[in-house]
Amino acid sequence: MGLRSFRHTETDRVATLPNAISVFRGVGGIALGVGLATGGIDPASAAISAAVLTASDAEGSLISLTNHYPIIQQRLRILPSKIGRDLDPLTDKMFGLAVLLGGAIGREIPIWQAASILVTESATGIASIVAKIRHKDPESSKIGKIGMVARCAVITADLVASALGAQTHLAHEILVDGGDGLAVLAAGLGAISCGQLVKRALSK
Repeated sequence: MGLRSFRHTETDRVATLPNAISVFRGVGGIALGVGLATGGIDPASAAISAAVLTASDAEGSLISLTNHYPIIQQRLRILPSKIGRDLDPLTDKMFGLAVLLGGAIGREIPIWQAASILVTESATGIASIVAKIRHKDPESSKIGKIGMVARCAVITADLVASALGAQTHLAHEILVDGGDGLAVLAAGLGAISCGQLVKRALSK
């Protein structure tokens, strides 16, 4: 097979490393959200957990980086799959929605930030489902992916600010202001991404 990727020959694989990471992020996001909402996790641990779960979103990069090394892809099961293509956006939504909702309930994340992002993410999720039903590509555009990064940055910034506490004035203020700006950016990019998905879903 030379240096060709397994992209076209391993699309039915389920038990792959990227898929396992996606499931870990989705389930971990729900657990973190519940912990934030119920006070079952301290702010510092929540911030670390969010950072780990956010970093796990790079599993797609593993496929890209090893695309020309099929032996490595096969042995480490770093393989793309049809299920993974549909699973990844779903677990991203699970992570974001669970943590934002839990953080808002537990007051670690400002309610207005959570609400603005939750609205656009919910609309994008619905648009993705419609696109899938109409046999259109439900994958987010580059704008949507940048918005996803901004959303993860909002979560991390807010939780780190909560962990540091207001007594660390400068660092706390920088993180709070940064979280505010990133929330506006994430919501705006999410709205644009949603519009693109709706247009794609309704196209002939």
